[in-house]
Amino acid sequence: MNRVRVRISVVLSILLFAVGIGSTSGQTKAVDSLQVLLGKTKADSSRVDLLNQISFAYYSTDTTQAEIFRKQAETLSNTLHYSRGIAFGTYLKGLKYSYGNNYLLAINAHAEAIQMAQKIHYYSLIARAYNSIGGCNFRLQDYYNAGNAFENALAAMNLADDKSYLPAILHNLGALAIKQKKYDEGLMRFRQAVELNLTSGNTEWLAKNYLEMGQAYSELKINKKAVLNANKAFTLAREAGNARIELNSLLLLGRVYINYGRYHIAQRYLDGGFRIAVGKNLKREQLAFYKEYATLYEKQGHFQNAFGAEKKYTALYDSVYNAGQARLILEFQEKFKSQQQQAENELLKAEKLNNAEQLTQKNQLLTLLIVLLVFFVLCSLVIFWGYRRIRHSHGLLKAQKNEIQKQKDNVEHLNHIKDKLFSVISHDLRSPFASLKN
Repeated sequence: MNRVRVRISVVLSILLFAVGIGSTSGQTKAVDSLQVLLGKTKADSSRVDLLNQISFAYYSTDTTQAEIFRKQAETLSNTLHYSRGIAFGTYLKGLKYSYGNNYLLAINAHAEAIQMAQKIHYYSLIARAYNSIGGCNFRLQDYYNAGNAFENALAAMNLADDKSYLPAILHNLGALAIKQKKYDEGLMRFRQAVELNLTSGNTEWLAKNYLEMGQAYSELKINKKAVLNANKAFTLAREAGNARIELNSLLLLGRVYINYGRYHIAQRYLDGGFRIAVGKNLKREQLAFYKEYATLYEKQGHFQNAFGAEKKYTALYDSVYNAGQARLILEFQEKFKSQQQQAENELLKAEKLNNAEQLTQKNQLLTLLIVLLVFFVLCSLVIFWGYRRIRHSHGLLKAQKNEIQKQKDNVEHLNHIKDKLFSVISHDLRSPFASLKN
C-alpha cells in the first residue's frame, strides 16, 4: 500500500512539474488532469494526495482556490490520520505565506512540515520544504542560511524516490552562487538543471535557467552568451505564459545592448518590456525598467530624461516599498506574537506538568499512608486477637491449676485421715496383741 502511495505521488509530481507550475496554460492542463482523477477517487489517502497537488498547482496564481483545496485535504487527512497528507498540507501553508511575502511565517511553517516529514521518512517533502526555506532566506538576503537550506534540500532529494524537484534545487543553488560571485559554480548548477529540464520538457524552468545564465554572463561581460541565453529565456517564457520571466529577459537584453553601445536596440527592448509591465500592473518590474531607462539616457547624454526616469523610479519605489515595510513590520509582529504565544504555551505546559507531578507525588504519599494505616490496623488486630487467646489460655491454665491444687488438698486430707485411722487402729490393737503375746 505504501509503495502504491509513493508511486501515485511520483506520478502527480512529474505531471505538475512537466507542465511548468505557474504558467497559465500549463497550470490549467495540470489542474484539469488532476480534477479528472479526483472525480474517480474515494475518500482515502489517494484523494488527499490529489487535493494537495491541485492546491500546489493553484498557489502561484490563485491562492484562494489553493486554500480551498488545501483545507479539504487537511480535513480528510485529519479524519484518516494520514501523516503524509498532514505534512504536505503544512508545507502548502508555508507556500501561502511565501507567496504573500510573509517569509518568516513561511519559514516557521516549512520547518514544522520538515519535522513531520522526518518522522515518516518523507524525503521528497523534506527537500521541497528546505528548498522553500532557502528561497525565503534568499529573499530576506540571508545568504548563509539560504545556502544551508538548499544543501539540506539537495541531501534530502538524494534520499528521495521522486527526483522531479531536483532541477529547482539545482537552479536555486546556482542563483545563490551567482549572487555570491561564484560564477563557475553557479553556471555549473544551471547547466545541470538545464539537462534535467530538457529531459522532462519543463518549459518554464528552462526559461528560468536560461535567464539566470544570461544574467551571469552579463555580469561577466560575456555579452554574446548573455544575449543568446536571454533570447532563449524570452522564447520559452512566452511559450509558458510567464510574464515575469519574459519581462526580465527583455530587461536583460536592454542592459546588454546598452553595454554594447547599441542604444536604439536597447530602447526597443526596454519600451516593449515596459509596456507589458504597465499592462499587467507589475510594479517591481516597472522599477527595474525605470532604472535601466535612467542608465540608457545617461549613456546617451540625455541627462534631463535620466533625471526624470530616476524621479519616477523614486516615486514608484516609495509607493511599493512603504507598503512592503509596513507588511514586514506586521510580519515581525506576527512572528513575535506567535513566539510569545508559543513560549506561554510551553510555560503553561511545564506548569501543568509540574502540577501533575506534584499531584502524582501527593497521591503516592497518600497511598503509602493508607497502606501503612491498613498495615497498622491489621497488626493491631493480630496483636489483640493474640492477646485474647493468651489471656483465655491463661484463664484455663489457672482454673486447671486451682482444680489440681484442690485435688491435691483432698488427697492430702485423705492421707491424713488414713494415717490417723491407722494410728488409732494400731493403738487399739497393740494392747490385745501384747496380752496375747504374754
